[in-house]
Amino acid sequence: MIADAGFELAVADFERTLTPIVVGLAASVDGIDADALAGDVTREAFSIAAAVIDSDGIRTDSELWSLLGVFGARLGGDLLRATPDDLRASDLVVGRVAWLDTPSSMLDLLVRYDARHATAHARTYHDKATAIAFATAAVDPYTTEEELKAIDRFRRTMAGAGAAATGDGPGVPSGPASAADASATAPDAAAADELPPARPLEELMAELDDLIGLDAVKAEIRLVADLIRVQNLRAERNLPVVEQSRHLVFAGNPG
Repeated sequence: MIADAGFELAVADFERTLTPIVVGLAASVDGIDADALAGDVTREAFSIAAAVIDSDGIRTDSELWSLLGVFGARLGGDLLRATPDDLRASDLVVGRVAWLDTPSSMLDLLVRYDARHATAHARTYHDKATAIAFATAAVDPYTTEEELKAIDRFRRTMAGAGAAATGDGPGVPSGPASAADASATAPDAAAADELPPARPLEELMAELDDLIGLDAVKAEIRLVADLIRVQNLRAERNLPVVEQSRHLVFAGNPG
């Protein structure tokens, strides 16, 4: 079984980041097995990926082989010997899309802990879980609209539970750190004033969602933004990218 490299990295990052958080939250509870909690984090990652794969009802061989390649050794058991046809005949993937529409027990635990201790663990969960969802959608060259809509619903489910995005992201300029840094870029100061640093996508999308009405337009913009993110993930891994139009036409009266 060959696992998609980006998919593997997203799952490993989820495990590496969330496991110490979950174990730390349970440290004060007697009788809690830290190894079992680590397994719970892995199973959470599996549920996210399986739900995205199930969302369009297609469940391709490449998606299922990647799922087995990433989680077979981690979860063991029947997954080590399973094939895509085995998964299609089981409830490990089939029917899992509904998982995206209800906050998990783990997310609920993190949200409640954040409320009591002013931490931001639920936001961390949101970002790492979203990364798994997009990495899963990027396994196949063609990402369906159903998959993109499922990921959007998943993010809304997490936000509704109290987990918002951090707003941070790679490649976002952070501005000069000191007066010396600012003077070093003096020749381009005028251009910098005209072109402020790019804002994080999640922040822009949140601002869009705050506008009243335009629900259909908002949904279309989210789909296009999510598709671009999936295609960028594939391009970063030198995988084939499906060329699609990025143009939008807004019709109707002004405002």
